[in-house]
Amino acid sequence: MSELIKLEVECLKNMPMMLDAISNTINKLDSTFHSEHKNLEEYLKQGLEGRYNFYEDSDIGIFHAFAARYWSRKRKNPIKFGPGLSLCYTISFEKRVRTKLKPNYEVDFGYFSNNEKNYIFFRFYAPEDETSTEYISLKKLFEKLIPNIKEDWACEDESGFVGIEFDIDDDVSIEKIRQYCEAFKTKILAPIIKKLQT
Repeated sequence: MSELIKLEVECLKNMPMMLDAISNTINKLDSTFHSEHKNLEEYLKQGLEGRYNFYEDSDIGIFHAFAARYWSRKRKNPIKFGPGLSLCYTISFEKRVRTKLKPNYEVDFGYFSNNEKNYIFFRFYAPEDETSTEYISLKKLFEKLIPNIKEDWACEDESGFVGIEFDIDDDVSIEKIRQYCEAFKTKILAPIIKKLQT
């Protein structure tokens, strides 16, 4: 087993201060995201006019730190932790249909950091279903939205997702988070709600 290096010793010595800074920062983010969660949920419910069921048990402020790889107790290897921290809010809803269960749509947003990325995100998710006319219609809408969004905002456009994000830098602020949330509403959610109303 290797000995602790100087950086690791300093890390342990300063752990109380770092934990205090992390918890205070996450609490401020959580307060902001909690407010935006209410704002976005109300916006979606008003726009979709009772056509969709909203899940009351949607994730509100789920916090994860240090991604871990677990082994069976029978093995001798210890748990290995990787760098990772996230605070995520989710709003889930599905279309009201008498006999069929329709896939859930999701709006999720929050903060994510690991050894590759460190950013705030807002995104809409539509479950992939190439047999669904609704999904195909949304996919076409995503393709139209993305070029316009990319003119002003960093854009997430993975399969089934569309959203905006910004990397954490010296300009990060609560006001900036709120501005991005508002842009997400007007640039992404507004046209999606209009499409889902048809």
